[in-house]
Amino acid sequence: MVADPASAAAPGNLGPGQRRLRLAVGLAGLVGYLATAGLVVAMDAPAMVRLVVAPFALAFALGTLQAVTRVCVRLAASGRCNFDRGSELVDDAGVRDRLKRRGARITVAALFVTAALTFAVLLV
Repeated sequence: MVADPASAAAPGNLGPGQRRLRLAVGLAGLVGYLATAGLVVAMDAPAMVRLVVAPFALAFALGTLQAVTRVCVRLAASGRCNFDRGSELVDDAGVRDRLKRRGARITVAALFVTAALTFAVLLV
């Protein structure tokens, strides 16, 4: 299977249904982050307790970034794609390599967003 042939310069490995799923995870993470952040700030919780927002921030960042970029980092790391027909191997080695690099960059970006959102709650 060739990953997203419409975009050879920036290949993706997700179909529309899979993108919607990741967007839903991202939105659920945002709701969880906002609710938890509001609660720990309102309670004036200590810093260690405020770190509970981090998993929600990560779900928000990773889910949203994967939906927007059309790249699932787990599938990219294994050289696979899912265009709403199940997981399939990406045939083209060059596309697999580009997907792996994009997946790694998305992961790093998500970790930076998570750190920033968590730090924001620690500052308040």
